[in-house]
Parts: sequence; structure tokens; C-alpha cells
Amino acid sequence: MWLAMKGREAIALRRDALIERSRVVLSQDSRVLAAWLEGSLADGTADAYSDVDLHLLIRDDARQEVWAERHVFIERLGRILMAADFLAGPDTVGCLLKGPIKVDVTFESESDFATKKRTAVQPLLGSSEIYSKLRVGWEPSDDEVRLALDALVRNTFQGATWPVRLLGRKQWSTFLHVEFLLIETAIAPLMLVQHDRRTFHRNPFGRSRNLTVEQRKTVSRLTEQVLFAAREN
Repeated sequence: MWLAMKGREAIALRRDALIERSRVVLSQDSRVLAAWLEGSLADGTADAYSDVDLHLLIRDDARQEVWAERHVFIERLGRILMAADFLAGPDTVGCLLKGPIKVDVTFESESDFATKKRTAVQPLLGSSEIYSKLRVGWEPSDDEVRLALDALVRNTFQGATWPVRLLGRKQWSTFLHVEFLLIETAIAPLMLVQHDRRTFHRNPFGRSRNLTVEQRKTVSRLTEQVLFAAREN
């Protein structure tokens, strides 16, 4: 337990040091108009293992230049161990930096940053005028929640026959994988959405930590039952 606590502290300290280093480094680059955090570090749901969602506001006349040299640009913040561009959505690079520290860096344009809806931001640098233009406090509408619920039920529970077929074929390792996936990505969000409207916009593998104590106990019991079923067969 002591080693685990010290490990969490070390990870959080390295992450905080990276954020502070980013603030200093980025403040020296005239192409960067502002930098802020979003995600769990901004909305108050982070823990020691939460990643860094770093957003950079880039001058329009330097936008293409910065994106073209994005890996070199990010290396100024920390040595890249792995990096991959997001295939959909904004211009974002998912990185694992030395530490290891998980960082997603999103490059935003001066001309359209104010049009986006955001849940929360934590400013790192930039003028108050820029932050006054950010549309913060976004929550999904009733229709968005309803559509996400509908998609979850239709796409998941039709496929919940998989465990039955896998048991019949005696594919034990795949059975365990599918059962745990159902618990984590279907049952947990159905519980969480009762008190968290942004359930379906969170990391699917981080949702369960936001469950209530009683809900976490239910998830633990389900997990134990899956393991028991696998052992018995």
C-alpha cells in the first residue's frame, strides 16, 4: 500500500512538473496566444493517473507551420516516447512523454476557437480577453443523452449474446474479455448516467471511478461472478 501511494505521488508530481514546464516554454513562443487544460484536470474529476489534455491557441498565420512541426514542437515540453495523430476531430496528437506522462495536445486556431463548446478549462497562459471568449460550462442536452443511451442499448445488448456463444465454444479467455468489457463499457455507464450527464463523453475506461460507493460494489460483485463462472467451467 505504501509503495502504491508513493507511486501515485511520483506520477502526479511528474505530471505537475510537466504542466509547469509547458507554461514556461509556451510563454516564450510568440506563435502561442494561450494555453489551457481541459478534461478531468479542468473539471475537478482528476486523480493521480489522469492524463493531460493540453490545448494551444495558435496564431492563424503560424497555424500550418506549427502543425507541420508538431512533434518537434511537443518535444520542447518533454521527450516523446510515442505519438499518434487523432484520426477524427480536432488537430490533436496523443502522446506518451518521458515520465511516463500521457498528454493529448490539441492545436486550435485563432479564427475559430471561440465557436467550440467546452465543459471546463484551467488557464495556463493567455490574456483574460481570450478566456472571456471561451464557451465554458457545456452539458449534453436531453436529446444527446437519449440518443447515446439508445445507441448503447441497441449496440451492446444485442451483442450480449456473445458470452453465451463463447461459453458454448469454451473460449474462456475471450469470454472473460467480453464479460469485463460489457461491465465496464455498458453496465457502468448505465449506472453513472443517473448522476452524471456527461457519462458518454468521458473516457470509457475511466467511468467506473466516478460511480457511487454502492455502484462500485455492484460492479465488483458482477466482476466476481464472472470470475466464478469461468473457474467453474
